Amino acid sequence: VEVGAFALWALCGFWGGPKKVTYNSEPEPSSVEEGSVEEGAQALAEAFESEGWGSLEDLRQSSRAAKELVEEMDLEPKLKKRMLAALTAIRDSPADFDKAQSLECDTIDERRLNELQREAARQAPAVAKVRYHAIDAGMFERLGVLEHLGGPD
Repeated sequence: VEVGAFALWALCGFWGGPKKVTYNSEPEPSSVEEGSVEEGAQALAEAFESEGWGSLEDLRQSSRAAKELVEEMDLEPKLKKRMLAALTAIRDSPADFDKAQSLECDTIDERRLNELQREAARQAPAVAKVRYHAIDAGMFERLGVLEHLGGPD
């Protein structure tokens, strides 16, 4: 997961820095729609893992061999440049390596679900207390008490 997330962020240009946009060098919209970046990231992750580089530390230590592997892969030139820049960044800069290790590996839906689960766990004692003290309307209805109090007919 860690290597795959790194590859995806790298191919999206995370380590490329701000550049002047040249629209002629951008990929065709159809190739983006087909997922060339996602497919490239998947292929890179699989290639790295098949070489035994299952973590970012492994990639960092084997950056020269990883760069050679990227050069041999069938990727668009722009994507190759982005991946090579990312590999150089994590090798040369401890700050960039730390950024790479803290990249998001989940979706916004997963983060929101985790947030909601934490909130539910935090509120669980209060909810249990409310349930404990709540009137059991069904019990009072069976006893006929609600009719005397103007309850449901």
